[in-house]
Amino acid sequence: QQRDKLFLWIDSFDPHEPWDPPEEYWRQYDPDYKGPDLIMPRVGKTEGYLEPHHVHHVRALYAGLVTLVDKWIGLFLDYLRDKGLLDNTLVVFTTDHGEPLGERGFIRKGCLWPYEELSHIPLIVRHPEGVGAGQRTNAFVHTCDLMPTLLDFLGTDPTNVSEYQRPANAMHGRSFLPVIRGDVKTQWPYGLSCARNQMWSIRDHEYTCMFWANDANDGTVFTEFPVRKVHELELYHRPSDPEEKRNLAVEQADRAREMELTARRLAACLT
Repeated sequence: QQRDKLFLWIDSFDPHEPWDPPEEYWRQYDPDYKGPDLIMPRVGKTEGYLEPHHVHHVRALYAGLVTLVDKWIGLFLDYLRDKGLLDNTLVVFTTDHGEPLGERGFIRKGCLWPYEELSHIPLIVRHPEGVGAGQRTNAFVHTCDLMPTLLDFLGTDPTNVSEYQRPANAMHGRSFLPVIRGDVKTQWPYGLSCARNQMWSIRDHEYTCMFWANDANDGTVFTEFPVRKVHELELYHRPSDPEEKRNLAVEQADRAREMELTARRLAACLT
């Protein structure tokens, strides 16, 4: 009875490890590579393990998989169009996290850090009525905003969770349809990310502040990744330092502490 009101969740798995696209895909990005098979490099530091051309090849493998996913997404959208479904379907393309591919001298996601390469993820929305078509926004959006956005699109109040038999505070996200429609410029003053409730980051449109929510006791996570102490704040000015390499937490201590306290207050509402 509901076959004409479908909800379809497609998980491509790729570009997850092992990074093993067909050769014609990765050759587009590293045509002259001759070297070891690196579809599953070990998690950890690149120093003493991977030479720069090896890191480049790993990125080529990853890019090849992204290209392959792009191809199949295109075929899927063509199918929806051929079946007359595309113009009455909301399509959302996103992911759960990014991937360290040599940034900071590390490969693969073995460390619990919410730097840009892990937490700044793609989000593409196609509204069936063409609302917001071709536009980009710098508004902060979180993955927890996806469910209320879908409910809002379907005409259901996403703030009323009683009918889903959930407590009143169960819905942390907000619909970003008003952003798509251009009714508002932003829904959130900050972007908030965390890794397993241990390392948190908070972003405004200029700065990113990161901190450990719990004392790491100088241990390690998974392999060789260093774990910082809880009081070692990090603060980066992204417009002048997009790779987040120059820590300004000492130089701008008041800003760093204010952002940390804001993030802790927000995190307390979510955990």
